[in-house]
Amino acid sequence: MVVDIHAELDESSVPDVRQYEESIVSRSRDILSDVEQTARDRVNELVRPLGYQVKLLHLERNESIVLYVACFTSSVVVSLRDQWKTGQLKDNIQSLFNFIAGDNTPTALIKRLTWSDSDYTRCMAFFEARGKNSRIFFVLF
Repeated sequence: MVVDIHAELDESSVPDVRQYEESIVSRSRDILSDVEQTARDRVNELVRPLGYQVKLLHLERNESIVLYVACFTSSVVVSLRDQWKTGQLKDNIQSLFNFIAGDNTPTALIKRLTWSDSDYTRCMAFFEARGKNSRIFFVLF
């Protein structure tokens, strides 16, 4: 099940939020497509606190940075939601963005991290329809 989480950056933390977001999204494409294997390994390390059955699929810019994350079990969705509620998810994603941006850029702060209740409910309903301990697998091309 793919969840989408929106990260809105703090305008005061970087000189040009739009340019920073575009840079993050552009660089993430190379990293996530395994063009930069070393960077991909580091992204996997940064995503690991989100859970072992989570995969960052894609970043997109749409008035914020949208993260598309594959969750393979319902417990992962619940864990992500708990991390979102406590602010831990925001911290992890902020670290991820700063890594992707590179050492020569200012540290961007996330002002707001949103994950809609309807998206969470949709994800949980998906897993409940398949049984509590079911897992899903993606074949990505």
